[in-house]
Amino acid sequence: MPGGYFQPSIDRISTEPLPIFGQIEMLCNIWFTLELIIRFIFCPSKMRFFKSPLNIIDLVATLSFYADAIMVRFVEDEPKDVVEFLSMIRIFRLFKLTQHHQGLQILIHTFRASAKELILLVFFLILGIVIFAALVYYAEKMEANPNNQFQSIPLGLWWAICTMTTVGYGDMTPHTSFGRLVGSLCAVMGVLTIALPVPVIVSNFAMFYSHNQARDKLPKRRRRVLPVEQIRLQARRHAAVLEPSGSQGGLGGSAIRRKNMPILINQNCCGDEENHNHKHREKSENSDEGTNSSSTAGVDTVVKLGPSETAITTTVLN
Repeated sequence: MPGGYFQPSIDRISTEPLPIFGQIEMLCNIWFTLELIIRFIFCPSKMRFFKSPLNIIDLVATLSFYADAIMVRFVEDEPKDVVEFLSMIRIFRLFKLTQHHQGLQILIHTFRASAKELILLVFFLILGIVIFAALVYYAEKMEANPNNQFQSIPLGLWWAICTMTTVGYGDMTPHTSFGRLVGSLCAVMGVLTIALPVPVIVSNFAMFYSHNQARDKLPKRRRRVLPVEQIRLQARRHAAVLEPSGSQGGLGGSAIRRKNMPILINQNCCGDEENHNHKHREKSENSDEGTNSSSTAGVDTVVKLGPSETAITTTVLN
């Protein structure tokens, strides 16, 4: 340009990503597909699998990748809006982090517990936005204002929500004295409206957080694994102890009832055998009095008889 400087510029309409990113995306989606198929095959309830929101998000995100790949490679004039929308769906896969991150789980529980307060906050915000949008629209028309930016009430809604939430983009500002007064009241009411339900939400978050911390500090309970032979021996002893009570009330009904009866094994089962027999006799006496199940402070393991042990118990009772 004569008498000045010319600075060339390049307008880039679109850019192409590096090929390595496409390969990484393909590998990740293949892994996600295998994971989804394996979880579906070994899921005990297929209906509950499809009803889970996280599984639905995972399925939609995986299918969107293959739909995007098919449209890009096999469709000549693919609709770019549809392709971009399918790419955006994959972002929802981030919600799967709630299964592994305790902080996100605490946040979700807090929102659920504070649902009433959040609904109240949204209601008051909507009410204030509508009121102040109408007020600022008519306030700007009361005086001569050649730079009036509030041409309609819907435009005032955008200004009101930015002002009440204390964002203040500054793209729309009142220029008259009444309009500035309305803007000041809108900002003050927005701060008060947002600040009112915040203590309740914070208290719920602190409650869930303290509960989670206390649960993490608890010592993990260790359950001792008993040998199979020891379990069978205790089952036979228990069946022998129950033999007198079965002969009094009829053999058939008592045998059927004891077939599904769990065997309660004491934590200190490695002690003296006579002590165990004495404890089993006490349990059988309690069962004769009408108690079908018993629980003691030292009991920690519940073992159910298998088919072979059930046959042994029935044989001993007969």
